[in-house]
Amino acid sequence: MKGDKIKELARFEENLKTYGIGGLLRRANRKQQEVLAGVLETGKKGQLTIKIVYQPSGMNEVAVTAEVSAKVPERSLDSVKMYADHRGLFEDNPDQMNFDNIRQIDDKPKKVKEM
Repeated sequence: MKGDKIKELARFEENLKTYGIGGLLRRANRKQQEVLAGVLETGKKGQLTIKIVYQPSGMNEVAVTAEVSAKVPERSLDSVKMYADHRGLFEDNPDQMNFDNIRQIDDKPKKVKEM
């Protein structure tokens, strides 16, 4: 009985290796790298799922479909303060004067000609 279980496991492993000429495991490896990078960057949990669907397709035939999906944790965006009016959202308060058109003046007094 134990030997049969090992043979069954070996067949499953072989099927994973050969599915799509190795494409399933390459894709799973790539997704795993993305998940691990996100986990290490954010400190949040991630998930990798390999889904294999078997569907009868004829006499002794089975259609096998595989999917690899990942939930990669992302860093939360910080909240920002914005101003709103009937025109939309603004980073700067639209009711305040801006200083874009202000010019610098010399702080040295100019000599005035005497008349």
